[in-house]
Amino acid sequence: MPTLTFHLEAAPGTDLAAAAAELQKEIAALEGVESVEAVPHRYQGMSLPEIVATITIATTAVQGLTLLLKRINTLLDESAKTKKKLATLMRPTVEVGVKKKRIDKLSAADLKEIADA
Repeated sequence: MPTLTFHLEAAPGTDLAAAAAELQKEIAALEGVESVEAVPHRYQGMSLPEIVATITIATTAVQGLTLLLKRINTLLDESAKTKKKLATLMRPTVEVGVKKKRIDKLSAADLKEIADA
């Protein structure tokens, strides 16, 4: 089963542990998700703190992967609109091989690479 790894930078002052727990709960409830682990990371230096979410998905089809990514985008958009705990998380990047790509910039070839992994 393919695994998606998301990196979600958080605004300064975000309660990363609470946001990670909420993200894990919300993503686990999405159709097509087998398992999810969201872990807060605080780095020293210039980068913002982030949550790394590793999601194992039940589908190997690009269509199923595309639908799941849309659901995750919708989840983040709705949280921002209702000011839930996830509202301070920025649009995620997704690991594609050894590269990180913004979720809204994934190509068909990227989706195929993730699905085939």
